[in-house]
Amino acid sequence: MSKIKRIDHVAIAVKDLQAASEIMVNHFGARFLRQLPNEKEQYVVSYFQLGENVFTLLQATSEDSFIAKHIEKRGQGLHHMGVEVEDIEGFIAELEAKGVNVPVKDLDDPERKEAVVSPKDAFGVVLQLVDWLEGADAPLEERMERVINFRREAG
Repeated sequence: MSKIKRIDHVAIAVKDLQAASEIMVNHFGARFLRQLPNEKEQYVVSYFQLGENVFTLLQATSEDSFIAKHIEKRGQGLHHMGVEVEDIEGFIAELEAKGVNVPVKDLDDPERKEAVVSPKDAFGVVLQLVDWLEGADAPLEERMERVINFRREAG
């Protein structure tokens, strides 16, 4: 049986990325890692290390963005939680065999495979399944460097 190994990241939707970033650093002691735009999905994301964890802040760059729609419907706050899994294909198969909806699958990336579990099947939380192809068991600093050096556009 495949399993969830750990939380990969926690993603928070915000209206003002600059103000939220300052709060992350000044109030909570987070270490800024990087910022990336995602022009296709119309948002920008900032990555932070907070303790042994990665937090991301997502700001819409268009009123049509799924982030803007999320904030309009639910307000600022938790957007999704990324969880690292081993054998993502096996994990997806097990979930779907149990009737869990996994509507989004991106299994062709050379660095990491990912999929999304419907919030209807995860207590109202969007779960992003992540399977890093190399360095999954890396120590903290290597995992943070992986975030900093991840080549793909924000996602």
